[in-house]
Amino acid sequence: MHNGAAAKLEPKGHAARGLFFGHPLLDMLTSSSEEILASYGISEGSVALAESEQMPIFTTLLSSENTVYHAGGSAMNTARTMKWICPEMSVCFLGAIGCDRVCEILTRELDAAGVEHLFEYHDKIPTGVCASLVVNKERSMLASLGAATQLSFEHMKSLEVERAIKNAGFYYTEGFFLNTISSPTNIMLVAEHAQREEKLFCLNLNAPYISTAFGDRLRLLLPYADILFGCKEDFFAFSDMMWGGEVMGDIKEILMRLVQLPKKSVSHPRLVVCTCGGKKLLWGLKMASLPTLCRPWIRRALWM
Repeated sequence: MHNGAAAKLEPKGHAARGLFFGHPLLDMLTSSSEEILASYGISEGSVALAESEQMPIFTTLLSSENTVYHAGGSAMNTARTMKWICPEMSVCFLGAIGCDRVCEILTRELDAAGVEHLFEYHDKIPTGVCASLVVNKERSMLASLGAATQLSFEHMKSLEVERAIKNAGFYYTEGFFLNTISSPTNIMLVAEHAQREEKLFCLNLNAPYISTAFGDRLRLLLPYADILFGCKEDFFAFSDMMWGGEVMGDIKEILMRLVQLPKKSVSHPRLVVCTCGGKKLLWGLKMASLPTLCRPWIRRALWM
């Protein structure tokens, strides 16, 4: 495949119960040094997109025997975790990749995790990668999105993808997926189907800059979100985009405001989940009681 042939893997995932949408990236993890970070202009503990002069680091990592590979990207990690937690469940990931050695490694890792895939392949654009360099127990991450942003609407309308959308019981999209050449039309297609069929639609904000750079797209998608995920920083950025300085960093007020925002499906309330690092997570729900995971509408989406 990486020798120039445009061989594509047979699409899988037509009957998957869970369908995940995002930027597929091959995570390349290795122990590094302060000298190497400095040579590539990488700040310790940083998370950034690679500049042109930093791109050679990915070739170096690919040729190193010490590099550990994982099928990565936010939604792909979530799909792998779902499969690990519920091994009997069929899950599928949808995104765009290149036709290169990175693609081969990524699909191999995904197959090993038991996650099916419906990839769109690009012959002339490399597969997305993310270097994770560990120095003094601190991880620095450098990403090159490559083909991950090139998902076309034609692929979303293909027979295989339409069948997968129709057959799935729930959908999960990362906020990063709002940055593709067919966004937000591509994921709105899924959200509208989920609303019509009363299926579960989940959205992860992922990063503060998503609200800053793609706020208009988030506004379109939010009314369809049954479960909204994010960390405190993500919700602070979203709040600033939605309400300016009205809330002033009050995370509980932000969560309750999000619960109250208009929602397309009236058959069940919106659940908002905020992670807080190693501390207990926070949640908001327009109901008086939980347990959340025992709600019939979530059970039905996942297991029935």
